[in-house]
Amino acid sequence: MSQILPQKRSAAMDRPDPPSSTTKSQRYTKLLSVLTKSLQQSRDKVESEAAHLIKEIYGDMTSLFTTGEDDDGVTQLVELLLGKLDTVHDRFNDEKSSSSNNMTKLETILKEQQIQQLLQRVEIAIERVETDEQNFQQDEAADKQSAEEA
Repeated sequence: MSQILPQKRSAAMDRPDPPSSTTKSQRYTKLLSVLTKSLQQSRDKVESEAAHLIKEIYGDMTSLFTTGEDDDGVTQLVELLLGKLDTVHDRFNDEKSSSSNNMTKLETILKEQQIQQLLQRVEIAIERVETDEQNFQQDEAADKQSAEEA
């Protein structure tokens, strides 16, 4: 996951930390929700479409995976994929990390990558931009009003 994050992240970490919040931010909670939902949607997509795609792509080669109940091997391959996805889902969301206090492994990974702090910095930047925009709009309105009065 560290390969996905930009390399300049360390420079951002040199800045002073924003005021810490004891509660998780809405963005962090939303991120956890999106990641969990995406894992479930991946499973649903594989379950609904994988059989057709496997047969289309691999054709007769799927016969290497035939069983007594599965004459073309496609079902066996789909079940294998679903099993692996379920394992990943369980590891990220259900299993508690051994080194943390009641956090899932997904939460532990996000903590190790300092995602909470990055999201707090994003929130602070958004607040600054919104404040600057509001101040600009007020100054603009004041200038317009003074121009009309003149």
